[in-house]
Amino acid sequence: MPPGDLLWLAPIFFLGLAGLLLGWTEIGSGSRTANHGLTLAPWRRFLMILSWFLVPIGAIYLFSLRQPIFTDRYIIWIAPAAMLLFALGVQVVVRNAGTLGKPLGALLVCYLLGFWLYAGWQQKSLPMKYNLRDAVSYVHGTRTPDALLILQIPHMEYGYRYYSREGHTQPFADSESRLAPWQPGLWTNNGHPDEETRSDVDRHMRAITADHAEVWLLRSEVEMWDQRRLMDEWLEEHGEVVDQADFHGVQVRHYRLNPP
Repeated sequence: MPPGDLLWLAPIFFLGLAGLLLGWTEIGSGSRTANHGLTLAPWRRFLMILSWFLVPIGAIYLFSLRQPIFTDRYIIWIAPAAMLLFALGVQVVVRNAGTLGKPLGALLVCYLLGFWLYAGWQQKSLPMKYNLRDAVSYVHGTRTPDALLILQIPHMEYGYRYYSREGHTQPFADSESRLAPWQPGLWTNNGHPDEETRSDVDRHMRAITADHAEVWLLRSEVEMWDQRRLMDEWLEEHGEVVDQADFHGVQVRHYRLNPP
């Protein structure tokens, strides 16, 4: 997100931070339930909200240290916890801003609702989902049987198998013949020094392209897999782009490799 756009999130960050740091002061002691059992203590209830919000983020971060797995939808289920923290943040403002508390709290709530309504409108009106369908159709309709296909992120394999079905009622039947020959893209986000990683990329790329004169590269979310774009660098150095096409969130590059 561009720096200027972050300013629009400032009131939301403010509410979230207020709820995160001071929200525990706004959770009452509660009352006895209908069967006269005691409710959880306020600090326990706040800890549950905090855990609901932070534990999934922390767990995904730890897993991502080994291999990139993050996508936005993996943390969407923490939204209720975030809303509770926003509500606690509003309560903190109302109680601690004196005579301006209620008007300011109401203004922040209206801003929050307006922002999310606008975000929802954007998701409905603007293209959000990556256009893998058209990218696969382009490659599948143009690629020759002996050209090597490299899928930048290996998970794209299943999308390629599905979208190249050409009307088959069983999209994955015989999908291997439509996909092969293919290789997954190189994962270089291992933190190793540039020269060491370049050497590994060179060795691996020479091995997988040894029997091929042409390479089709289908890439998306490159930063998740090859932040330094070392595979692109190798292909540019050892081949020539003879065809290319860009779709929303997906890029296609066709290389003719230099003779060994």
